[in-house]
Amino acid sequence: MKLKHPANDNEIERARSLWQRRLGEPRTDIELRELSANLTGFFSILAEWGRNASPVNDNDEARTAGSEPEVP
Repeated sequence: MKLKHPANDNEIERARSLWQRRLGEPRTDIELRELSANLTGFFSILAEWGRNASPVNDNDEARTAGSEPEVP
């Protein structure tokens, strides 16, 4: 038998409060855990994409091409 952890119970109650207001319907503990896991996964992917994205500005592009940037 798996013991419940009080912090997990608190997280479920916070999720219940949030989702019940937004969805207007009661959700089971399993649904709430799934909603939380899905949101966590979604934001983890966004964070990973943000870390992997490397914006290129005009100066960086010129340096990678092996030439000096043009001076107006």
